[in-house]
Amino acid sequence: MKFRICHQFQLRELARVRHRLIEKQAICKVQIVRNIDTIWPEYGGVIKRVFGAASLAILKKYNVPSKLRRESFERFYELVKKKSRSKISRSKAEEIYANAGNVLTIPELDSVIAIKIKTLITQLELYDEQIQSVEGKIDQMMKLTDTKIMSIPGIADILGPTFLGEIGNVERFSNVKNLVAFAGLDPVVNQSGRFENKSGKISKRGSLLLRHALFLAANSAIQNDENLKRFYAKKRSQGKHHFSALNAVAAKLLRIVYWVLKNNKEYQIQSN
Repeated sequence: MKFRICHQFQLRELARVRHRLIEKQAICKVQIVRNIDTIWPEYGGVIKRVFGAASLAILKKYNVPSKLRRESFERFYELVKKKSRSKISRSKAEEIYANAGNVLTIPELDSVIAIKIKTLITQLELYDEQIQSVEGKIDQMMKLTDTKIMSIPGIADILGPTFLGEIGNVERFSNVKNLVAFAGLDPVVNQSGRFENKSGKISKRGSLLLRHALFLAANSAIQNDENLKRFYAKKRSQGKHHFSALNAVAAKLLRIVYWVLKNNKEYQIQSN
């Protein structure tokens, strides 16, 4: 892969920034749910997609059920209909509206939670904008390389750049074992005298982000590539725990990545 060192560095940093933003976004979502549960315990029951466009619009405008009930149903339904693109029916909107009226409210608590929810949703929207901006820059960087890494099952538009950025120039790894060790997927070895025991645990040293990306890719690959699916099933039949078997798939997947990057050739998915 002809890819300048400065481009590798930029791609690595962009992928890392995106990962940190995703983590912050996840924390923000947990905080939003926690506040909703405090003020409107049944919200998740009446609105299945808490972070869908319609739901976020409701939370951003009304924040708490008592504020929603001060709005006319018709205006509320107009908002829901617009943001859901008419996917939420009138009867469903009536259910949400009625449920808000059944919630026991405490004015002092409402005022505090309303501010917290509104602030958190503003943060969430900012994270979304930042993530989209970073992903746009990543797409631009990917156009500078002719890598075949996207041909590997489980490696999508985001995971591919993460692999390229974290691995860098594959030529710096003299063999695939060194790359596996760099990803922290090499087994932990306990040695005493002449006795050597491989516990089955991985070292978890090296690049944490690369290892994280590998597990995501491995989880997808066992559903999309018959060869890796059989390999996973074999490990499970040997009594391996799901995560232990997934570790093995991740290591095997990394060997495929090494071959593809080393030879700059597409990986052919085996269908039987």
